[in-house]
Amino acid sequence: MEREKISFGNSGALRIILEWRDDFESDGPIGKTWGDLQLWVGDTLVWGQLDASGQIQGVTWSWIELLEFLGNAWPYLIEEEQLPIIFDHREESPKHLGELCGRAKYRWSKLNEQEVDAEDALLRDFLAVHDLAEALHGAQPSQLLLLRQGNQMLVATTRQEWVLPFAVTMSTLEKLSEVVKEKIAPLEDTRSEIARSRWESRDSMPEGKRLQIATGIDASLLDRIWPTNLEAANDRLYELKAAARMIGGKLPDDQLKTILEKINSLPNGKPLDLGVLHQKTTRLIEEQKSIDPAIQGRLLASMLREHLSIIGKVEPKDILINWGVSILDFKIENSRLDAIAAWGEKHAPTILLNAEGARAKLPSGTRSTLAHEICHLLVDINEALPAAEVFGGNVPYVIERRANAFAAELLLPRFAARDHLTKEMKFVYTPDQRIKTTEKVINYLADFYGASHETTAWQIINSGSTELTPEVKKALNTHLKSISDPF
Repeated sequence: MEREKISFGNSGALRIILEWRDDFESDGPIGKTWGDLQLWVGDTLVWGQLDASGQIQGVTWSWIELLEFLGNAWPYLIEEEQLPIIFDHREESPKHLGELCGRAKYRWSKLNEQEVDAEDALLRDFLAVHDLAEALHGAQPSQLLLLRQGNQMLVATTRQEWVLPFAVTMSTLEKLSEVVKEKIAPLEDTRSEIARSRWESRDSMPEGKRLQIATGIDASLLDRIWPTNLEAANDRLYELKAAARMIGGKLPDDQLKTILEKINSLPNGKPLDLGVLHQKTTRLIEEQKSIDPAIQGRLLASMLREHLSIIGKVEPKDILINWGVSILDFKIENSRLDAIAAWGEKHAPTILLNAEGARAKLPSGTRSTLAHEICHLLVDINEALPAAEVFGGNVPYVIERRANAFAAELLLPRFAARDHLTKEMKFVYTPDQRIKTTEKVINYLADFYGASHETTAWQIINSGSTELTPEVKKALNTHLKSISDPF
C-alpha cells in the first residue's frame, strides 16, 4: 500500500516532503504523526540522507513535536530580528547565522564565568525558538536556524546560510503545521489538545510582549520611551520597532524617546520609487549574490555613477534630494550614531543626520554617511531593511559592510586613486620621497573628491596599485583608524 506523501514549499526555497507511516503501533499523537520528513533548502538536503539503495530517506520521527515547537516559536520568528549576543568586534562577529554558536564559544574563552553564564542563557533561549532541530527531542537532526531580516528569512546550518523570502518561508511552515494539526484533530488526549491550542493561539501574544521581543527592550523602559500616540504609531509600528532595536543601548533613555517620537511624527508622503535604477540594482545583486558584500557594494557604486553619468566628485546630498529624500539635522553628543533613516510605506524616506556623530560631525563624514544611506535605499529598502536603518547601531555586519564599501567607492573610485598614485610616483625612488609623495596624493585626492583621509587611504590600499611599496604602505597606515578594513 502506497503511503501518503505531501510536499510543501517551492524549489529554490524552503521545501518539505512528508510521508506518513503506519508502523508505530499506536493510535496516539506519536503514532498519528509518525512519518519520514525531508527538509530541503534550495537543492541542499538538510534533514534526510541516502539509504543503501541510493534513495532519499527522510528523518523518521513524530512530527507533533514540530507542531508544538512552531506553536511556541511563531511570534519569535515573526518579531525577533537580532542575535542574542552583541559581538564587540568585527573579527568576532558571525559571518553568517550558522556561525553563531561557534563564534559565541570563541568569544566566551575571553570572558569571565559570570559573563559566560549570562550569554549562554541568552543563546539557549534563542535556540529554543529559532533552531528547528530543537523541536525533535532525541532525533538529533542537523541544526537549522531561522532568523527574520526584514522581508527576508535567514536560514542556516553550521556550514551555510541562505537568504529566503520571509513570507514564503513562514507560509511553508504554516502549511506543514496545519497538516500535522489535522492528523491529531480526532484525538482527545491532553498532549494533542495542548498542541492544537498552542498552534491556534500562536498570534494571540499580547502586543506589549511582542514589542519586547521585537526591540529587545524590557517592559519598564518601553513604558517610558514608546510614543503614546498609538493611532499614529500603528501606521509605522514596524519602523519604530526596527529603530528601537538597532539603537539598542547606544543612547540614553530620553534621547531614544526623542528619536522614536521624531520617527512617529514624520509627515505622510510618497514612498521612494527609483524605477529603472531599482531594477538595475535588483538584477546586479541577484547576479552577484554569492560574492563578498564589499565587492557588491563597489559594483553598486560603479553602476550608480554610470547611471547618473557622474565623473569626478559626487554630491550624495544632491542625489538624495533629487530622489525626494528628506534630510533633517539633530544633535546627540558623545554618541557613535551618525544617522537614523526611516522609510515606511506612507512617507518619503527621511534621514536624521546627527551633527555631532563620530563621522557626520565633519564635512567628509557627512558625505560618507549620506553615501552609506544611499546604498541602503538602493538595496535594502525592500529586502533586509524595509523600514529603518541606524548608522552606528546594531545592524547586521554583512549589510553594513556592503554599505561602507559602497560609500567609499561612490566618493572615491579605486581606479582614480590607483591612477593618481601611479602618475605621482613616476620617477620617485627614495624612501623619503615616496613617503612625502604618498602624503601629497592623499591630501589631493581627499580634497578633490571630498573624502576623508582614512577613506582615501583605504581606497588606495584596495586599488591593487603596483606602487604599494613598504614606504607607501607606511605612509598610508598612519591614516587608518578603523580596527579592520571597513571597505
